[in-house]
Order: sequence, then C-alpha cells, then structure tokens
Amino acid sequence: MKQRLVLLFFCILLITANFTEGRTRRSSVDTFLHTVRLSPNGFADTPSGSVNVESTQLVLDIKTTLQLEINNSLDVLLFFQSSQNTDGGFGSAESGDSNWESTIAAVNGLQKLELNSSTIGQWTIFTYLNITMMDLLYNETQLGNTTTITPLTLNLSTMQIWNQYILASLQLGAFPTIPADYLKTELQGLQYANGTYEGFELATNSIILLALLGLQPLEVDLASKFIRAYKSSDGAFSNNLDTKATLRATLMAIQSMVSLDRIWEIDRIDILLQFVLNRQRANSGFGEAGNQFATVKSTWQAVEILKALFALDELDSPEVLQTEGFIPFQSIGFGLIVITFVAKRRKF
Repeated sequence: MKQRLVLLFFCILLITANFTEGRTRRSSVDTFLHTVRLSPNGFADTPSGSVNVESTQLVLDIKTTLQLEINNSLDVLLFFQSSQNTDGGFGSAESGDSNWESTIAAVNGLQKLELNSSTIGQWTIFTYLNITMMDLLYNETQLGNTTTITPLTLNLSTMQIWNQYILASLQLGAFPTIPADYLKTELQGLQYANGTYEGFELATNSIILLALLGLQPLEVDLASKFIRAYKSSDGAFSNNLDTKATLRATLMAIQSMVSLDRIWEIDRIDILLQFVLNRQRANSGFGEAGNQFATVKSTWQAVEILKALFALDELDSPEVLQTEGFIPFQSIGFGLIVITFVAKRRKF
C-alpha cells in the first residue's frame, strides 16, 4: 500500500512540476526583449538585427506598459545622446544622419526614461521638428517678391506626420503650430456623403488625427460601421477586404474606434483577443502570421491592442505555445504509465 502511494505521489509531482515552474506570457515577452538588447545601450527589432533608435523606443514603451524593469537606463540615455546630431535631430543609430522617424522615436523614448519636458527641450529637438515639419508639410511658392506658404494636400504620409508632430511637440512641452481650420475641413472632407472612405488606411488615420484635434468625422455612426466592415472571420482586422488580418491593421482599427468612442461596437472581443494571443511565439514576443519569429514592432502592436482593450492581464496567464514550463508529452505519457501500473496492482 505504501509503495503504491509513493508511486502515485511521484507521478503527481512529475506531471505538475512544470506548472509550478511555468512562465507567463508577460515573462516570455521580457525574455524576448532581453535577446534584442544587442549592446549595453540600445535594442534591435530582432535578435539578429541592428540596434536602432526606433526599436529602442518601442522596447521602452513595452517595458513601461508591462511594468518591466528597464535595466541600465543610463546606458540607453547615452545611446539616445550619441544618436543626436548638431541640428537637433536624431539618426537611426550613432553617426547616422538626422531623419524624421528617428527623431519622433527619440522624443517618445526619452519620455519613457522619465525625463521631464524641460530637460528634453534642452536637447534642441523642437528646433529640428519645426524646420523639418515645414519641409514635409508645406509648399512654398515664390511669385515676384511674394512668398506663399500653403499646407500640402492631405494623404496617408502627411496625416501621419501631422499626428507625430503634434504629439511630439506636446511631449516636449511646446505648443505646435498647426492650421487647425484647414485640417478640420480637409480631414472631415475625406468622408464621403454616404459615410464611407476611399479605404481603410485613409479612414483610420484621419479619424485618429481628428481625435487628436478634439474633433470627430461628420458621420460618426457611419465611420464606425465602415471600420467594422474590415473585421475578418478570425475576429481581427485587415486593411483590405480580401486580405488576412494583421496586428497592425487591428491596432489601427481599435485606435480609431477608441477615437470615435465606439469601442463597445466591436463584437466578439474574446475572438479578437485570441487572435492577438495566438501571435505570440514560444517563450518569446509576438510576430505576424507567416513570420515564425517575433519582432519588437509586432510585440509592441500586440501590447498596445491589449492595453486599449483593458486586457493586459491576459499576459499573466501561462503561454501555452512555449516549450518550457509546461507538461511535455513524454511526462504525460510516463505519468499515465505509472498510474496504470499502480491501478492494476491495486487489490479491490
């Protein structure tokens, strides 16, 4: 009798041991983020990539959202400093030429390092933003002695730049110079009379920018209906009616619905969440379907979706896709053999 009890107890321990040592989805993300820190200073998009400002900013954002420790934050600060040029802008890495995307990423990253706006402002970033913004968003014409400056026609690129400029200016503690009336008229004019838009990307970007200006589309109900039409059978969103859903498109759709204050109109959130969680790779971060490896960008998109849906606690559950910390098939098989052996020898 005693022998059978010992064997049964051993079997239970064998089966449950992996549960007690299991990782959560959150800790798996943290593990992945450690693998993309390829130097003491910054982060890359993948373990085989190159350290850059954009990926470093996204990692800081993820760690802040998930309340993960930012180790050696002073080294990260030094990386940002070494990536800044004399014109106030930032290159994608040390010794790189200044560019808009890297500068916007640097502003966001520096904020995550808990530098206040006055400290960040001393980095002369706003000067670069204002000068570059004029080149990217305005057209200058010369007629005789008269110079005319007019905003460029709104498209996906200019909408994204306006969005980035406004947010970065506010983060720097500066008031952005914007043609508010022009943007309002143009953005609301992108919605057709029947409430639709030319496409998903145009709709989502315009709705998000309108919200940043404290405005909404003229037909909010129809705008919501248009966005929801891009919801696929797996619960997530695609940027085209005949393509598969992606994390990026899903994030844009959710941000748009939040901007419209209509997030509650998205049905079957549970299926959408499962779509996102299924994008997590074993003991790692998240990746788009068809990409077997996790990337920082996809991981950031997944975390932002969960945050917008108040579902970050989903990351505290065990990650069923990983190979470590869960019952391997061999353990289950061996446990069943022991149970069978004990049961057969037991006398009734």
